Amino acid sequence: PDQAKKDLDAAGWKPGGDGIREKGGKKLEVGYTLLGDDPLGKATAGALAAMLKPVGVRLVIKKADDADFSNILSERKFDLFLSGNRSMDPFGARYLCEMYCSDRDSNITGAGSPALDKEIRATSDIADLDKQAAAANKVEQKALQNYARLPMYSGPSTYSVKKGLANVGATIFYTPLPETVGWEK
Repeated sequence: PDQAKKDLDAAGWKPGGDGIREKGGKKLEVGYTLLGDDPLGKATAGALAAMLKPVGVRLVIKKADDADFSNILSERKFDLFLSGNRSMDPFGARYLCEMYCSDRDSNITGAGSPALDKEIRATSDIADLDKQAAAANKVEQKALQNYARLPMYSGPSTYSVKKGLANVGATIFYTPLPETVGWEK
């Protein structure tokens, strides 16, 4: 919060009488699109609002129907939007461009540049998987500097499988190779 306040001050956003920052007569308000009516979504929106208020940002919660999900994303009708994604690629960098290349529909913000896109695409040409992962991690850090997609958390996953099925289930930072999934003998 202290660094955010300094950065906002430096950008010309000064605290108003109600604590919400202002610049040029305009309040610093950011819309948050909340889909549906589930308690966890409401709690998350409330927590975000509570975390932004002390630095002088008003989070305006905009409720929408679950059925509007696709329309909201495709037409980019949001300021802030929480969306989950999980790579199912055991080889590391396969979906990197889907997430961060500026010309891909999966990059819901459209952030990026042709130069960054080229660098991202180059990771898929690296045959050595360790070198590919290192290059992908490096270019992903560059992509994250756009502040268009911010990782919030990596939550738990729950799976149920029949007894005897091996090497499949809940993982957070690892997906097993497809050829290692199978039935115990």
